[in-house]
Amino acid sequence: LGTDLIQRMAELGVVANVQPTFVPTDAAWVKQRIPAAKIPTSYCWNTLLEAGIQVSGSSDCPVETCRPLQGLFDAIFRPASHMNSPPVTDADVFLPDERLPFHRALHLYTQGAQYATFKDTTRGRIEPGFDADLTVLDRDVATDPASLTSAKVQFVVVGGKVRFSHREPGEELPSVPRNNGPFAAGKGGDPLQRCRCPHRHTHR
Repeated sequence: LGTDLIQRMAELGVVANVQPTFVPTDAAWVKQRIPAAKIPTSYCWNTLLEAGIQVSGSSDCPVETCRPLQGLFDAIFRPASHMNSPPVTDADVFLPDERLPFHRALHLYTQGAQYATFKDTTRGRIEPGFDADLTVLDRDVATDPASLTSAKVQFVVVGGKVRFSHREPGEELPSVPRNNGPFAAGKGGDPLQRCRCPHRHTHR
């Protein structure tokens, strides 16, 4: 991106669909491949929001993990390499000024995502008149976002119905099929590389 393009996006009402988990993956090489003048407006989620652009969070799975909690973590802390604990110094962060506070990171995956699908008047918020779509965790990640990567999902409610409940300890996680075709390979040609989700993967 460039500042001119960001301005045009805001003027035209373009929705930016972003993948926060690309930050720790790409930070290792981006400064060697992108002109220095373009770095400040690369992966610039906070700048986009400040410009009044609607931003939707996603994963680009299977290239990256599909876990939204990991995406939230990466949007908030922007680690310059794959890690599950917050960076200690700004040197470990890719573009520190682009880090999002929790409420903005959450917006990407709730209101922002529903705006992108034209469902923002009935989904994306917990309030009367909206679909009862919500996720219940085992801890308060809003006050402790560093725990996002260790938080456990207790319930997932979709349309007012419980669609997922936490498994008992020792119960095996389901196997998740992964496409091993030429158009679904992950980084470096390995379809499982970089995946940090807890499931076992099988090929099809």
